[in-house]
Amino acid sequence: YGVDSHAPIGLAQAVIPAMRERGEGWIVNLSSSSADLTFGPPFPPSAMGTTNAAYGATKAALNRYTNVLGVELYGTGIRINTLQPVKPVASEGAVAHLDGRIPPDQFNPREVICEAALALATCGPDLTARICVDGPLLDELGRVVHTLDGRSLLGG
Repeated sequence: YGVDSHAPIGLAQAVIPAMRERGEGWIVNLSSSSADLTFGPPFPPSAMGTTNAAYGATKAALNRYTNVLGVELYGTGIRINTLQPVKPVASEGAVAHLDGRIPPDQFNPREVICEAALALATCGPDLTARICVDGPLLDELGRVVHTLDGRSLLGG
């Protein structure tokens, strides 16, 4: 719980006073589909959470904290949301950790979650207290994905 829940909660508590004083601020927590409930039986062999219950529990706690804190802070100008990738992000660490257990085409480009994080870090006051998934959030907001340097469209 230390890194996945307590650290983001502690960081939020540390920055909220200055955000209140300024009259606005943005907090974007990162989560995982491991926080989602798995229904069954039968359970699909690929069900996230069936082999990492502790990690999923930390992310579920972070999701709940984000949602409730967003409700508590609504109207202060502070937006707090959680972002989770629709698929594993193709970072070097994730690719190495999953070591061939997930086909390469099942990874999301890093640029997708980066664009979604940017959207949440610059959003208006009514986009708060949400658990967002990167691709669907970008679709909802009508945002396109740019390269990491922001100069061109991904794949364009």
